[in-house]
Amino acid sequence: MKLYAGIDLHSNNNYLAIIDEHSQKVFAEKKKKEKKWGPVFILDRIGRNFLSRMKTCP
Repeated sequence: MKLYAGIDLHSNNNYLAIIDEHSQKVFAEKKKKEKKWGPVFILDRIGRNFLSRMKTCP
């Protein structure tokens, strides 16, 4: 399964999303922007959330 990730960075919030090869949303999260939200933090957050969701899938 191919996955595509996107990060929409705004001045006051961030939107993180992952879709599959059929354009179906796998993960989406909108968060208020905080000082700790650097690129490494954002990518780690996406990875952790995605892996936890994959563990709950049949």
